[in-house]
Amino acid sequence: IAVDKMYDKRGNKILNVYQITGYDATGENFGEGSHILYLNLRSDEYNDDTDNYDEVICDYIIPGDVPEPGEDELLCEIKGASSIRIGTTRKYSAVFYNADGEEVTGVTPVWSNDELPVGVTVSESADGRYIIAVDDNTSLIGASIKIYLDAQGYITAYYDIAITAL
Repeated sequence: IAVDKMYDKRGNKILNVYQITGYDATGENFGEGSHILYLNLRSDEYNDDTDNYDEVICDYIIPGDVPEPGEDELLCEIKGASSIRIGTTRKYSAVFYNADGEEVTGVTPVWSNDELPVGVTVSESADGRYIIAVDDNTSLIGASIKIYLDAQGYITAYYDIAITAL
């Protein structure tokens, strides 16, 4: 996320950018129609090749420049809750679709994840679901987990999961 235009120590124009590492799913509410979303951020580096200084947007994609998926690339999806409480376990399911957008069975999911916070473990069930277990440790609140689903011939799907309080 880009928050400001600035200059580096050599006088080059850069963006002040951050990476979102998680969020507080509870937020705050100050009456009907109001809500504050708290994001956890980590300082990141400006990338002149992918970030757009003029538009103040990170990982900018030029309109009309998004390639269409190839005919041999099908869609898949991760189903499950977008948050997990400390001290609990959740299971995530893989859903695969054919070219007509209809759900298909018999595809073997390939699961992976970004580096996990200490106290978070993952495993796979016999039926192909991805299991995430989070220790009962309050220091994990606000962290996030990013998981990926893939299979040959499918476009990789990803899912961000926030770790929340009990």
